[in-house]
Amino acid sequence: MVWTKEGRLLYSAVQVSEILHLSGDMETAIKVGSRHGKPVVYRVASGQMPREDYVFYRSVNGVRLTKEVPIQYLEKAEQEV
Repeated sequence: MVWTKEGRLLYSAVQVSEILHLSGDMETAIKVGSRHGKPVVYRVASGQMPREDYVFYRSVNGVRLTKEVPIQYLEKAEQEV
């Protein structure tokens, strides 16, 4: 897990078949996002989400998954592509 200075987890998400795939670091987020055009990366305040009954899953290969991330948990990340 990668944490920001503000205590938020740094993730990016790619939606595939109604499930969001979350990346744990900026490099991976940009690499995965680039498969679909120019990537736009958001930080997800995922530490707060389970307290409000949002569920995260971990795939066999360690990718975190969720069904939705409401806008109040998103912040656009500054990135260099």
